[in-house]
Amino acid sequence: MQRLHAVVHHVDTEATTATTAARAEAPGTVVSAELDEDRGRAEWEVETLAEDGTWHEVTIDAANGKVVATREEQDQEDADEARDALRGSRTDLVEAAKAAVDARPGTVTSVSLDDDTRAWEVELTENGAEHEVRVDPATGDTA
Repeated sequence: MQRLHAVVHHVDTEATTATTAARAEAPGTVVSAELDEDRGRAEWEVETLAEDGTWHEVTIDAANGKVVATREEQDQEDADEARDALRGSRTDLVEAAKAAVDARPGTVTSVSLDDDTRAWEVELTENGAEHEVRVDPATGDTA
């Protein structure tokens, strides 16, 4: 993650833009978006869950917002857990990221649904420091 901090300053594509591109490539519910570094290039790895239970991992170039790769897999158990965690949710990944930034300004580097705690976990970085904000999917409240 240390090298990622240096890359964050060169990211022109935010999580919200990356998730829009991923959804256009692989329609479904976005359940995670993580900024990562691969061979010196910043990329968003976005996971979507399709209606039929297919998981798609869409890699987005963080510099230009273009789709780099798409991979799919079937994992019905994970799909069921994610759907269960999202049941009753009124807050999607993008809204969770925005709520987290409102509560703790910074650059979003990761948003994921924790199906154990049933909360969105948002990681942000600001001035080299990492912070985590949890967002309740049902209410959008932060903790």
